[in-house]
Amino acid sequence: MSKGVVGRPGGKNSAMQSNAITVTLGTKAGSAPLVYQVDLTNGLSTVSPVDVSIPAGQSTLSTNLVANTAVLANGIPQADGTIEDYVLFYYTGAALTAASALN
Repeated sequence: MSKGVVGRPGGKNSAMQSNAITVTLGTKAGSAPLVYQVDLTNGLSTVSPVDVSIPAGQSTLSTNLVANTAVLANGIPQADGTIEDYVLFYYTGAALTAASALN
């Protein structure tokens, strides 16, 4: 993944600030990050794991990561300003505000 929108909470009840950043997402079996699709449809949330170490998981992720997809990336900041991803959540279904990702 080359770009994602992530939040930086300012405190427990604060809204998230959205920023475009570069995230490095490894796909090597055994060391790929944890990736989850969070679908919000008809008031229900469904969380599904996505295995990005296999072609089907990479295809699922690529298909769903389109412009304005809400993404929450947790990882390790690198010296070049990118983030080496450890856990990635992306949201599909109903529109999601940045603040609701924390709730």
